[in-house]
Amino acid sequence: MHEILTLQLGHRANHVGTHFWNAQESYFTYPGSSSGVSGHGSDDDGVSPVDHDVHWRAGIGPAGEDTYTPRVLIYDLKGGFGSMRVDGWEEGGDGGEGNGNGVWDGNVSIIKAPPVRPSDYQLGLDAGLAAPARLTVDTVRYWSDHSRVLYHPKTSIQINDYELNSALLPFERWESGEELFAGLDREVDVLDRDLRGWAEECDALQGIQFVAGGDDAWGGFAARYVERVRDEFGKLGIWVWALEEERGKGPKVCLVEVDVFHLPTGIYPTAFDLEDVSLIGVAGADGVGLRAGGCTAMTVMLTSRARANQATQMLRTTNAARSIYDISAHASMYMPLAIPSLRLPSYVQLARSSLWHTSALLSTALESMTLPSRLRPGGGTRGRLDDMAAALNVNGRQRIANVQMSITDPLVSNHSRPAGGKSQDSRMRGSHTDGPRNEDQSLAGEVRQDMDFYCGEAHATRTNAFRAPRPPRRHHVFGRVDSVRGNVGDTGDYTGDTRGTRGLDTGRDDEDEVGDTRKRRRLAALPRTERYHSRLRFPLLDSFPDIFADIVVARRERIPMIDVQTSLSTTSMVSQRVQSLRAVVGAMVGLDEREALSNGLGEIGEQYEEGWHSGSDDDSDD
Repeated sequence: MHEILTLQLGHRANHVGTHFWNAQESYFTYPGSSSGVSGHGSDDDGVSPVDHDVHWRAGIGPAGEDTYTPRVLIYDLKGGFGSMRVDGWEEGGDGGEGNGNGVWDGNVSIIKAPPVRPSDYQLGLDAGLAAPARLTVDTVRYWSDHSRVLYHPKTSIQINDYELNSALLPFERWESGEELFAGLDREVDVLDRDLRGWAEECDALQGIQFVAGGDDAWGGFAARYVERVRDEFGKLGIWVWALEEERGKGPKVCLVEVDVFHLPTGIYPTAFDLEDVSLIGVAGADGVGLRAGGCTAMTVMLTSRARANQATQMLRTTNAARSIYDISAHASMYMPLAIPSLRLPSYVQLARSSLWHTSALLSTALESMTLPSRLRPGGGTRGRLDDMAAALNVNGRQRIANVQMSITDPLVSNHSRPAGGKSQDSRMRGSHTDGPRNEDQSLAGEVRQDMDFYCGEAHATRTNAFRAPRPPRRHHVFGRVDSVRGNVGDTGDYTGDTRGTRGLDTGRDDEDEVGDTRKRRRLAALPRTERYHSRLRFPLLDSFPDIFADIVVARRERIPMIDVQTSLSTTSMVSQRVQSLRAVVGAMVGLDEREALSNGLGEIGEQYEEGWHSGSDDDSDD
């Protein structure tokens, strides 16, 4: 069955995971019922294109009924589960709570915190209402408030050492997570208690995917967890989705290139819209480099109104550096995920302060990118996690990948394009180009989507007072994997492996053609690219926020669906980000580990530079 086991570490990860599991639940089909969304991609017999056994397991409920629950372990801090029972349903009646006396024969007083009231949406689901109460930013307090799924009792694991959003003992430092896992592992052996039983019941475990914070203490927890899993399971595929604070609002430093063109004389950085550009600069920058005389070639660093919170910003940056260095050494693939700080496409209406909103956007990318790994035969182009990792990790040590996404639905695309069909400024993230793609970029594998979730701001440009602005720097692509869901559209400019068209019934001998294409591209020094396709579109459920509100109104469907295209790529942009992190952590990390961390980041960066020279794009002329 090629099962995948999921581990969610932390409150942000659980918000993302909740959207993921809600989508998986919607793909179920039921005889004689109109529920489910698989009719938008199912075969003639109404069978879902998704193989549910990949992510779900069969079991027996407390009353002896058959159950089907997610293969997932959910870790959160005390108070993070909201109204959800930590042990799921009451297995065996009252859950075996008893009177709590144990061997003590005296009086016992049990003191409990008042239970969290379920959201009106949850109460509606429990009552079996076809249209439960509408969720809003104000009514979603916890990830369990928008959950539609019943979990197994052993799924939920509460960490009692820390409390969610505690001001007295915040769970922020990377070392805190590392020490927490080490302490738990010494006490109970985490793998034996939590993971091993789930893994052993699988027939042919395809891989384990972690969804975890990458720039907080959960990064340290995940690092030690991934290391233990790697030691235990050897060559098993391990994918890590590392969630980082949104760059538009988050307290974190990203040292990158910055565009300072179009700054009028006398304009200082405070004139910028700091909701959109919170923290940008050039590696090595040590202060504001603008002067009243206009643009200069001096390096620029703009800080958000969180300048007073610089210590927290630097802490998150250091945490992210440690996660990249430590986790990527053991994971098969490591994908940093953060909401872009620059302006999003106009078809995205995001409440940046809401985890419900931001996690929905990230989950759309994660769920769409991994869709090929859970398709059944005939449901589209299938690809295991190991297949996709092999296409990305071309040189054997390129395990850090960039995630991008576009909503390709015609209704969304037409709404977002400027009047007259003209493209937006290509220097802006989220821009659209109505004309054909640049041929050199297509051949080089560098095809940009509307949204880039990688913390690098690599598409920015720069200028000085003596020359015109540069176009965005081209980045060499080592490997790229596209996942297309919905209508295929124009694939005429796609030059990658033809395995990506197997779901389109082309009648070709796929395996031979894939091998021939790879050989030709390797001889031509072109990147390895693959495309997967499924007609199953992404569902916008009633638990999903209205971040794509325009299409919900336009579709007028019971469950609106959208076409999505996502891509994972390993590019030379990783080197830029890693070197920036290396410059920051030198001042934040203790002497005992500074050298090892700095050298390790340098070695990671070198893996994304080998064999690639930017030529005229080199920065030495500055």
